[in-house]
Amino acid sequence: MISVDLNENNVAVKVLNEVFILESDVKRITIGYAGYRESVQGIKNSRYVERALHGREHNRKKDIRMKIANIIANTAKKLNAVVVLEDLPKECPRNMIKDVREPLLRHRIYQAGFRGMVKVIEEKCLEKGVPVVKVDPRGTSSTCLICSSKLMRGDAPRRLKCPRCGFKAGRDVVAVLNLEKKYLTLKGSMPLTPMPNEPTPEVAVLLVKE
Repeated sequence: MISVDLNENNVAVKVLNEVFILESDVKRITIGYAGYRESVQGIKNSRYVERALHGREHNRKKDIRMKIANIIANTAKKLNAVVVLEDLPKECPRNMIKDVREPLLRHRIYQAGFRGMVKVIEEKCLEKGVPVVKVDPRGTSSTCLICSSKLMRGDAPRRLKCPRCGFKAGRDVVAVLNLEKKYLTLKGSMPLTPMPNEPTPEVAVLLVKE
């Protein structure tokens, strides 16, 4: 089984006992092109320039998504594993920005293309004969794996801690483990619950280049 969690700037993938953080750099690309478009406003024929910028941004992001999807589908095929994805609703971006007031952050969330990434992974898996299962993503990045309490921010960026049992882990690790747990529960299997002092899976960060 390979569980996959999507974020703005990376895709977390759990393979066996390791978690790989595939860095997409989408955040930098989105902010960069937003700046380009702002700088050409008011210039003659800026509409055509903006259209060209939009096309380049779209192609760069598409290239990265295809590479990530290929990595996941090829790995799953090699291991004869099922790929577990988040079942994101159609209103996903709208729901995520409803309480966000900062314009650039709202733009980044819309441009992250979470549902588009899921679709590309599904298509690649289908192409290679790899089974895909979608599970409800609610609470996967904020629920303690041990006692099901709500996790709180830890002592470092993207680190979480359970106020009840003391469990600590990175947000990406928590998400892929909870997705795995939801799939096993859906399948009727009893997922193994780690102990609070048990080490979490090893994490490797990989940059996916265009």
